[in-house]
Amino acid sequence: MRFKVLGDRRAVSPLIGVLITIAITIAGGLVVYQAFFGTAGTISKTGSIQVVSADYIKYGPGGSQEFVSITIKNTGNIRITQCWVYFYDEDGTYYRVNLGTIDPGQSKGHSRYNPPRSGGTNNAWDIICGKTYPIMIEVNFQDGGNFRQTITVTSHA
Repeated sequence: MRFKVLGDRRAVSPLIGVLITIAITIAGGLVVYQAFFGTAGTISKTGSIQVVSADYIKYGPGGSQEFVSITIKNTGNIRITQCWVYFYDEDGTYYRVNLGTIDPGQSKGHSRYNPPRSGGTNNAWDIICGKTYPIMIEVNFQDGGNFRQTITVTSHA
């Protein structure tokens, strides 16, 4: 075989070759970065809450009035679409409230004087100072997940 010698002529300038190599390296790095962090972001989605405060208070003349309150923070990175809170009293009936949507990092609260009882009854709520009562929290997340947590709170004057 015979090769034809071109003399001092080259097919591609060394500078252009280096630039093409750098461009290919950067493009490959971007593809790997996107694949890794795109998957890592999907895996790390979590739904969680923190009860910032919760209270049962008995007050008024002869302790005839009640007050309940709660504040919940969305500590996850998924939006809460519904957050139901059940405040239980002395005989196990409850007062239920929906805090609605809570975006990641945000807090929502609710407080009520003399809460009504479940079942539409007009009987007065009944809590005793110094006794511990449960509060149940049910949360639904935007991704379809859900969560239930029960905490206890000691009532005070």
